[in-house]
Amino acid sequence: MSEPEAPAAAASDAPPIQELPGFERLLADLSAGFINLPTSRIDAAISDALRRIVGLLDVDRANLIGFESETGAAQVTHSWSVPGVRAVVPRSVLEDFPWVMRRLQSGRPVVFSQLDELPPEAAADAASFRRVGAKSSLTMPMAVGGRIVGAIALGCLRHERAWPQDVFARAQTLADVFANALAHKSARERLEEGTARLDAIVCSAMDAIIAVDGDHRVVLFNAAAERMFGYPASRAIGAPLDHFIPDRFRSRHGTYVAHFVQTGETSRRMGMQTALSALRADGTEFPIEASISRATIAGQPLLTVILRDITERESAAREIDQALRFEQLLTNLSAGLLRAPVVDLERVVPEALRAIGEFLGVDRVVLWRFAEGEDSLMLMHWWAGAEAPEPPALVSQADFPWLSERLLRGEIVQLASLDEWPTEAAAERSVSERLGLQSLLSVPLRVDGSVAAVLSLAVLGSGRSWSEALIPRIRLIGETLANLLERDRKSRDLVAAQTEAAQFRERLAHLVRVHTMGEMSAALAHELNQPLVAIENYALAARQRIADAATDPRKIDELLIKVVAQATRAGDVVKRLRAMVKKHGIEAKEVDLEGAIRECVEMVKVDCELRSVRLDLDLSGQLPTVVADEIQIQQVLLNLLRNALDAMEAPCPHGDRVLRIGTAVTAPEEITVCVADRGVGIADSDLDSVFEPFFSTKSTGLGIGLSISRKIIEAHGGTLRAQANPGGGAVFRFTLPVATKRD
Repeated sequence: MSEPEAPAAAASDAPPIQELPGFERLLADLSAGFINLPTSRIDAAISDALRRIVGLLDVDRANLIGFESETGAAQVTHSWSVPGVRAVVPRSVLEDFPWVMRRLQSGRPVVFSQLDELPPEAAADAASFRRVGAKSSLTMPMAVGGRIVGAIALGCLRHERAWPQDVFARAQTLADVFANALAHKSARERLEEGTARLDAIVCSAMDAIIAVDGDHRVVLFNAAAERMFGYPASRAIGAPLDHFIPDRFRSRHGTYVAHFVQTGETSRRMGMQTALSALRADGTEFPIEASISRATIAGQPLLTVILRDITERESAAREIDQALRFEQLLTNLSAGLLRAPVVDLERVVPEALRAIGEFLGVDRVVLWRFAEGEDSLMLMHWWAGAEAPEPPALVSQADFPWLSERLLRGEIVQLASLDEWPTEAAAERSVSERLGLQSLLSVPLRVDGSVAAVLSLAVLGSGRSWSEALIPRIRLIGETLANLLERDRKSRDLVAAQTEAAQFRERLAHLVRVHTMGEMSAALAHELNQPLVAIENYALAARQRIADAATDPRKIDELLIKVVAQATRAGDVVKRLRAMVKKHGIEAKEVDLEGAIRECVEMVKVDCELRSVRLDLDLSGQLPTVVADEIQIQQVLLNLLRNALDAMEAPCPHGDRVLRIGTAVTAPEEITVCVADRGVGIADSDLDSVFEPFFSTKSTGLGIGLSISRKIIEAHGGTLRAQANPGGGAVFRFTLPVATKRD
């Protein structure tokens, strides 16, 4: 085994002198051929060179080994063998020849004429050489820029041979040539890989990439640019950049580009992403976002322009802006509608429809309501521009069968033009043509969970598309309007029903009052007879005094005053009677409750005397007023007093006959009136039943007095309940709310 110096060799082992010129020609061919050789042909040229080397140097095999700088791996990359000698396939050789690879990677050659020349530390390598049949070998490391990149190995398998100095030197030169060839290949591969990667990036880029030379002519036009502008690259390359810019911008754009080429200074329009306009092959303009950069190649400027079509983005931005402004409009409308008194809806709703129509630029906005039976649409409110016709008051489903069916299913119907009406909607299209409606948006509106109304927007004269972002908001304001109007309608219906119920209640209450007065006729006659008898007696006494000339006139005057008082007493009885039996409209006003109680007590006082019942008044004396219909409240009191007197008609099992009437403020905003008797009482099972219509504990009762009384009290916002009197008898209590103080 020898070191890098050329080994001594016998003259008989040196190659013939005639081999040397051929070897020199080989070196010259390799040195020149590898320089401009395409990458794809370098591998074939290396294999051919190894073939020539094997023939010229009379060796059996020549291998080219490559080293991996990062991992230290060593692999045969190229090989050539003489016929009869097995060629080496590309494979790793680091494991089989570890000592050889370490020596080569340190920059030292491995040369032996016989295997015995290998040192002991190369035992593994010697075994591998024997296994492959190698007898002599010359392996030279290849270096590029001081870095070992591989080696060239020459081997003899059929006989041993020496390696003279001139062969050693030429092998070194050969290693340098192959090293340069491999470096050239690697550089070309990296260049081609980078170029391919760049081409792939440019071609696959989503943005358009256009390169322009110093004359402002296109030299690169990627696939995205082809799609964006509608030009093939073959037509675009060589064309001036102005070809893709609208006429009105070309002069100014040329000035900007020229300034950028000369100075490299960017402006607000060029050099940063800025919204501009570009021109497609069909002549249409579209918005773009552009950035530009400058490079110098071979002394010539090269401008790279990256373009992005922002048509969809700007359209989306416009839709979002419109949606936000529409959202603000709807918020203002909704707030106004919710704050508006019910009586103002007839004014506020059309104003809301007008605001929607003017904002969206439509000609007519109509709010319809499905009629009972869903066979037609009834006009609720509408707004129309100056040229739009007034909508009909009623639209039959027969005129719009296809449209009505879909709306009732809750489907939105949107048509940008007449041509979008389906064939099965021939009736709708015919009506639309007659009315001049080009575009239509009909949104079904749900009230209480079911489709009850429709908000319809129409455009005359020209078609238009409807933004999907606006439809949910249109539905929202439509349902707000529909629910408010439905709430208003139900409120009106409720008021009408309550008014009608109150009128019927008053009629029935009047009948009960008349019946009550009939039952009290004996007592009333007795009460009326007393002042009449007194008037008669006072009048006779006055007549006698007048006949006596000696009578003091003051005595006669006293008698006449008494006559007037009794007449007034009788008149009060008649007045109270007339008030109770007279029909009257419901009149709620502030009432002195204790004053009303005292009037009722006066009406039953005679009856109490006739029945030997003691009246016990326990009135607060400081009660606030209540808002009520005084006659109806007195009717309730009179009914309770009459029932109490009837309950004590039979001999009282609990002692004295006592009718107690009391008042108290039982809550900050509530007054309670209590009527208690010591009569026969009410069974616990009947305490609630006594308020049911036609239920009575009296053989002669109608059974509607307490039922009417409870409804009267509840209509005034109070309650009426019954309970047993702990001392015997029954207790009825009713409450009334205190009149609210007004500032």
